[in-house]
Parts: sequence; C-alpha cells; structure tokens
Amino acid sequence: MKRFYTSADNQMNHVEDIRLVRHVLDNLKVAANSPETFLTADANLFGNPLVIDSTILVLREGLARDMTKYSMMMKSCLKATIEVIEQQYSKYFTSDVDQKLKEEAELARARSHNRDVEEIIGMISAAKKHSPNATIRFLSCQMNAKKNWTVAFLDSLDDHKKEEVLQKAIPFGCEQRDKLWKN
Repeated sequence: MKRFYTSADNQMNHVEDIRLVRHVLDNLKVAANSPETFLTADANLFGNPLVIDSTILVLREGLARDMTKYSMMMKSCLKATIEVIEQQYSKYFTSDVDQKLKEEAELARARSHNRDVEEIIGMISAAKKHSPNATIRFLSCQMNAKKNWTVAFLDSLDDHKKEEVLQKAIPFGCEQRDKLWKN
C-alpha cells in the first residue's frame, strides 16, 4: 500500500495505478489457486521482495500445522478480495486505456491525501488573519481569483480589452451576488 500513499513528487499517475492493480489482481488469482504458497513466498503481491522477519517466521511455523484449514480459509479470503477489486475496478478493466487517457491522467494528477483541502483551509486562515473583518464570501472570491489566475489574466490584457471585460464582469458579479443573498 506504500506505493499508493506517497508524496506528490513521487506518486504514480492514474494509468500506472490501474496497471499495478491489474498486476496484483493477476497475482491474487494465482495465489488463490494454491494459497499454501504464501507460506514459502519470497515476494509480495506487488512483486517486491518480502522481508522475512521473526513475525513472518512465527506465522509460517504456526500455520503449517493445519494446512487444510489454512488453505481453505486463505482461499476464501483471496477470492473475496478478488471479487471486491474486480467490482471496484470493473469500469477501468473493461475500458480501453488509450494514449489520450494517459495524457489526461498525467495532466490531471491528483495530489495524495488532503493537500488541496489543507491548502485551501490554510489560505482561508491566512486571509482571515490578514483581513479579520472580511466576510467568508469575500475571502472565497479572493481565493477563487488567486487559484484561477484571474488577476494574471487581466494583467495580460491591453487596457481597452481589460476595460471591456470588467464592464461585462461587474454587472454579472452583482447579479450573482444578489442571487446568493436571496437564498
């Protein structure tokens, strides 16, 4: 699972994740046919070397006593896991992943964990500290402008075009504000 929970710099893209899940699913299917191989495995389901420590040795020795019961229980667990993964990823496994999806996935890489949420909450806290009397709606508009690069866009326009855009945007913004206040 460590492969899925990494920093934003090291994380895999969506297409690689699907391929990895497919690979693990294939390994699970092989393991479900002979669950006793887990007792002697030297690699995990991701294909990485398995570090054999004292805990694994104790488990291997203890489970080896009743191989029939172990095989039956492990086979049931593995089949249930396979069923859940196939159900959750069925949409991805049935669709054809083409080059365009790969490019889109690379462009739209989601950052791991709650970093986007944490960033927004941090921006709200900083803005509230800077302007304690500002309303949440004002702060929200200010953050939207920063996140959407609105000011940078307006600065890139010549004066005539900028004035034209603002003359259209101000009445529209007032209209939107009035709609929000009515609700």
